[in-house]
Amino acid sequence: MSTDSAPYPRPTLGDDDAKAMATRMTIGNDVDLPWFDGAVFVRTANNYWIAWREDRPTTICVLEPNHADTEPGAWIDARDGTDTLEKWIAYVESGEYDSDPPGLLNLFIENPEAGNCQ
Repeated sequence: MSTDSAPYPRPTLGDDDAKAMATRMTIGNDVDLPWFDGAVFVRTANNYWIAWREDRPTTICVLEPNHADTEPGAWIDARDGTDTLEKWIAYVESGEYDSDPPGLLNLFIENPEAGNCQ
């Protein structure tokens, strides 16, 4: 593990450890595994792991401290201009990640009695 990889002054993972972390974040979902090629893995001050790609800056995968070994990491899409690693780190470290509700499934129900959805 390196702590001096500019421009990210936080612990990051080398190649072998990055592959292990990507496998850990996907937990058997090989479809998502290619996304991690070229990702930067960073451990935040509050012990979360973030996987981020410079060429896809609006999406991260997060692994919480004490995350269950049988569950994949959480995929988060940008809100309010969160598109740099520094902004993602600040989002996770601020506690905002913990306080945000999980994603909601929004359906427009055309006829509630019939259960038809669009």
